[in-house]
Amino acid sequence: MNVSSEGPIELYKITEDIKNNSFYKGYNKTTLKWMESLADKYVYMSSDEIVIMDKWEADKIPSEFEVCDAYLQEIISCNVLENRSLDTQFKKDVLLIEDVEFIREEVYSAWSA
Repeated sequence: MNVSSEGPIELYKITEDIKNNSFYKGYNKTTLKWMESLADKYVYMSSDEIVIMDKWEADKIPSEFEVCDAYLQEIISCNVLENRSLDTQFKKDVLLIEDVEFIREEVYSAWSA
């Protein structure tokens, strides 16, 4: 699984963003309530998913937020405990995962076409 190197983000920040950002217009309220019930979890994002995990699992991913001319992704393996849909206009899945294993980091130039 590929996740953005911009993480981990506290789950409550994502749920607040979903409620207040027009990007998520039409979100599934049942999925959002489930996300809120998970409490003290952390999130990494991918282009298609919101990936939720415990803090100690998130700490296995050695990411750092950097502003640069590159797009960074972490490649991980994991077990998916639950998969739900946020049902936004962009069809994001919400995954609850465990047993994270960091594989590698990939760097993509922001200037490549």
